[in-house]
Amino acid sequence: MIIHLGAAQEDKGYESAKSAYTIWFDENDPRNSTQRTQGASQTKEMAECQAFLHALTLTPSEIKLVIKLPSSYIKGVLTKSLQRLEDQGWIATPNREILQTIVATLRARNSHTKIERIQDKEITAKITELAQAGLTLENEHEEPNLTAPETFQQTGMRLSEATQSMLHRGILETRKQAQRTMTSYNLGITRACVEELTGKSPTDEKIWESLKSKDFPCRIRAFMWKTMHGAYKCGKYWANIPTCEHRGICHACEGTEESMEHILTECKASGQEEVWKTAEELWALRGLPWIQPHFGTILGCGLADFHSEQNNKLRGANRLYAILISESAHQIWRTRCKWRITNEASLDRLPTPQEVRDTWIKNMNRRLQLERLMTDSVRYGNRALKATLVEKTWWGVLRNQESLQDDWLQKGTGVLVGIGERPPGRNR
Repeated sequence: MIIHLGAAQEDKGYESAKSAYTIWFDENDPRNSTQRTQGASQTKEMAECQAFLHALTLTPSEIKLVIKLPSSYIKGVLTKSLQRLEDQGWIATPNREILQTIVATLRARNSHTKIERIQDKEITAKITELAQAGLTLENEHEEPNLTAPETFQQTGMRLSEATQSMLHRGILETRKQAQRTMTSYNLGITRACVEELTGKSPTDEKIWESLKSKDFPCRIRAFMWKTMHGAYKCGKYWANIPTCEHRGICHACEGTEESMEHILTECKASGQEEVWKTAEELWALRGLPWIQPHFGTILGCGLADFHSEQNNKLRGANRLYAILISESAHQIWRTRCKWRITNEASLDRLPTPQEVRDTWIKNMNRRLQLERLMTDSVRYGNRALKATLVEKTWWGVLRNQESLQDDWLQKGTGVLVGIGERPPGRNR
């Protein structure tokens, strides 16, 4: 018996996420079915797993079975990765409960089961279309039964394969860690602001994933992560420390609490007003709408989702927006720290708007030159940035870009962003 499976997904990582699967035997076969994925995990991989388990339950165990899939996800888990995953006790494995049930059910079958990739393009197109149509169905079916014969289930970790790292992750999985109040608050603000910016509300996992984006250097990733957790020593941090309460107050803003939100969006001493004004000036060269950054917008800048008039995703523009917002926020924080520590919070030594603007332009030009150099695949190998991605990111905001040569990424040492004063000397 041959069964074809297909899966579809929509809005991965957002609260509106949906997935569906199709089980297809043959034309006009009454056993053909399309269903929405059940449960909290709405991913294409989960849809494939549920389709696979459903197909096994529809087939008597004594019949030889060939299951054809559009992707190699399940086949890879059940062949190349199975021994390793079982040795590690399935620790930190996505969809592990249903995968374990699939493995036990396969072992309980009395006949052979073969897993293949679908080669027929017409069948692939047909089941993909059916699965896409399944995204519009209502959730009327029950969640899959994950009960499998205990005789065929392998539990625990093989001690000979255990590592300290894996054991530590296993211990953490058994603990229910309460989320910090400040973290929950910041995640909520980020979710609301991203929804305002993109029209979609991301899950907590999607937000955390965006903070680890390779578009952010390590210093930016650390800054965003600490900010999300409220880990910096400012504002309320000092409220419960005797004789230090005054350190949580902003000396430049008439007694306002110096929270990170205040520093990045309201403070007079951090240069934030001039930074965001300059960032807006550069972004205007892209011809895309600008929303004055809120605290949540800054933390969720990696989830920007701009589209063209033809509804095509603007990968370069989204990446540039993440760079502008994150680099700007980090500069604001550093400016505040310099004023509070080096300048001893003196109101006579506040940064001037011109100093803030010049520093911002210098930082953006440095980032541009770094990305240009990182396209050198000979020097950086697999770590090199794709030249097309860098060009899509910066094209439109460069100075005199109409006169640039085609190889400006490799030889354009004087390429700068399209705002600010012309530099003196030979690099004009």
